[in-house]
Amino acid sequence: MSGAFSMINILSDSLGPGTVGIFGDSQYYFITSALMTLALTLLHTFWGVVFFEGCEKRRWWVIGVVVVLHLIVSCLSLMNPLYSGSLPPVYAIMVLMAAWAFFSAGGSLSSVKQLCSRRMSDVNSS
Repeated sequence: MSGAFSMINILSDSLGPGTVGIFGDSQYYFITSALMTLALTLLHTFWGVVFFEGCEKRRWWVIGVVVVLHLIVSCLSLMNPLYSGSLPPVYAIMVLMAAWAFFSAGGSLSSVKQLCSRRMSDVNSS
């Protein structure tokens, strides 16, 4: 739902005659907005996993980190016209949160190794 609401204004801009570029907007306006929406949608999923793990184990600092990162990413999205300034830090936070959520959900490096070894054996047997 967050992604749908994020894209409503972008989609309405795309319907107007020549709206992009009139005020000096970049030609990458739509792709950047789509990438930011993708990152925010995934981040909300990862934040939810980590947040509830913090609630379950009564680790209040984890909840605080999630809230602070949410505020940082929200403020970074205000820099969206500076495309090189907003996307890399948001995607860096997304990768870190993906790893944290993976381990919070019970994932381990050995399970990733097992997955890769099964895939390799499936490829070799085919």
